[in-house]
Amino acid sequence: MAAIALDRSRANQALKESEKQLSDILENVSGYIYLKDMQGRYLFANRLLRELFNAPMEEIVGYDDSKFYDADTAASLLQSDLRVLQGGETLRSEESNLNQLTGETSVYLTIRLPLRHEDGSIYALCGIATDITEQNTTGN
Repeated sequence: MAAIALDRSRANQALKESEKQLSDILENVSGYIYLKDMQGRYLFANRLLRELFNAPMEEIVGYDDSKFYDADTAASLLQSDLRVLQGGETLRSEESNLNQLTGETSVYLTIRLPLRHEDGSIYALCGIATDITEQNTTGN
């Protein structure tokens, strides 16, 4: 019994360390990483995206893009999200987004991919975006 308890304790500690490492990566990577539910509402936003939206996690989770972008941008983002969530596509695109909070337009290279259960059904979308505004304005 003691050996089983010790093994379980080690497994729990390893899991906690693994979760911490994943959290460190998501919070410190130089890209905007987010998860959205089947309706296109945010489930997670990493530090960089929270800074862009100038909002803590609790003011992002549960909201869709209409809170953060103009109507045309939000509609375009939702259309792309639904292609992933309903059609199972992985999308790579270059997008220009007008941030309602800052009034600035930025260009992003974005990858959206479906997250699936073991049975293949889609349960969420993962998005990873990189700001390429400077590359586009400098002609690089």
